Amino acid sequence: MVPPPERLRPSQFSVGVGIGYLFPANLLEPNVSTVRLRFPSGLTVEPGLALLRNRSSSGLDAGGGPPEDAASLLLATAIVRYPLRTRGRVDLDALAAAAVEVLSERPVGADNDTTNTTLALGWGLGLTYWASSHWAFSVTGSNPFISYTKETQQLGGVDTIEKQTSLGLVFAPRIL
Repeated sequence: MVPPPERLRPSQFSVGVGIGYLFPANLLEPNVSTVRLRFPSGLTVEPGLALLRNRSSSGLDAGGGPPEDAASLLLATAIVRYPLRTRGRVDLDALAAAAVEVLSERPVGADNDTTNTTLALGWGLGLTYWASSHWAFSVTGSNPFISYTKETQQLGGVDTIEKQTSLGLVFAPRIL
């Protein structure tokens, strides 16, 4: 009697939790978490969240402590994945993505903060390697299709606001 072949992918609805990196990243500090909802057809919905903070000190201020430059990024995404091709343990996925990104920079000094808020819809490709039906590793490259960006910058107590809308099939992948 021959045992049935091992399933490489889930055959029923499944939920997966993941952690990873939004590059560039320090490989000792994962900075992204996602949840994948995979349907029997292979269609996968993946909401995700990334939070990055960066601080750097330069010189001394009048209070005796070093002043700090600070930057933070909050990225909330929703990705829909659909397998185009499968070969062995690897899936090639087509992606549709939506994202909200808030980048805040606070350099040393008063009244010079900058905040960029971006809303975007995009497309991309992904590769998923199935170690078993319970474990998968993936890499995702997403590209913008349409985006709206609002930049607010403080200059000497006055806020300036710039808005920009972009549309196009751009290949400038963000690797996740």
